[in-house]
Amino acid sequence: LPLSTDRIPELDHLVSHAFSCSLTLPLEKLVLREGRDFGLYSQEEIASGALYSRMLNAMFPVIPVSYIPDTVKKLMERRLKC
Repeated sequence: LPLSTDRIPELDHLVSHAFSCSLTLPLEKLVLREGRDFGLYSQEEIASGALYSRMLNAMFPVIPVSYIPDTVKKLMERRLKC
């Protein structure tokens, strides 16, 4: 389900699409159809400021804007309503 489509002012109004769904398959069976990599991360990992990419075998910074924690908060609020 679409969670939000936003423009991120701190990143030159980059358009970001966030989605939420129930995960019914193991992560390794998901097929990535766009982007470079994806992963499932806890709120603590996101708040740490860097996330590990298994596909690229490297750590990458979380974008330093309020968008990520705000989007995670929206997701958690939606989850609590279900």
